[in-house]
Amino acid sequence: MARTSIYIGLCWLCWCFGPVSCSPNKKSNTEKQSPATSPEIPQWQPPAAVWTHEPSSLRGINRVLQKMIIGDSVRIVCWGNSITYGFAPTYPEQQYLPYPQELQRAWQKRYHNPFIEVINLGHPGWRSEQALAHIEEVLQLHPDLCFIHFGINDAVSNYPFSWYAHNLEQMAGRLQQAGIEPVFLTPTPILQYAPERVAAYAQQLPAWCAGRGLLCIDVHHAFQEHLKREKLTLHQVLLDGIHPDAPYYRWIADAVFDWWLNLPLLTDK
Repeated sequence: MARTSIYIGLCWLCWCFGPVSCSPNKKSNTEKQSPATSPEIPQWQPPAAVWTHEPSSLRGINRVLQKMIIGDSVRIVCWGNSITYGFAPTYPEQQYLPYPQELQRAWQKRYHNPFIEVINLGHPGWRSEQALAHIEEVLQLHPDLCFIHFGINDAVSNYPFSWYAHNLEQMAGRLQQAGIEPVFLTPTPILQYAPERVAAYAQQLPAWCAGRGLLCIDVHHAFQEHLKREKLTLHQVLLDGIHPDAPYYRWIADAVFDWWLNLPLLTDK
């Protein structure tokens, strides 16, 4: 009878707290996949309240917009991996309609300002910690604004979101100290290696940014919307399973420009 009572009690504990609590020596899949070099970082938790745009961040965007409108020189850096670089699977090792040059055309046309410069700092294969180690390449350009688009290679390397987010937070701090406004982009969808982890990064990043007063553009969601509207599949758009083929890089530029035009900025009329 006593053994039966103990067994029932253990079952009740497992039901309440899950099998991990009852098996302390068993590691989760995430723990097994975490890189050996990753520091101990507390797991990210979503904030209690999430807002879309933080006024302190928008002040920096407003300054950039004012310069665009009055015809001043504006320098914007697009910093990221091969998606920013513009690698296209049907045109190996060369840029093909990368989204930064599409953005430059769109901004110059809208504000009739030929002095708006968008610099492509795309590095195929880079993860977030590699970018952080080379942040001086952005700082030395002294841009007004920096769009940051990493994550796919972190996800493929099985890095947890907390590690990725830790690196992004360090980037944001360094850029803001230099008077550069950072704007993060969620990773674009992929079909190979770690599509679920990439989607999880994309799902968590906007709320994480909002909780820290950082700006974020959900490019991942924009891609999904384009697929629906244009009745395409990811297999048609990502011929190698990762990189958009021409002309689908414009979808990233479209997402950024639509976000820009819909910001609550009183001076953009």
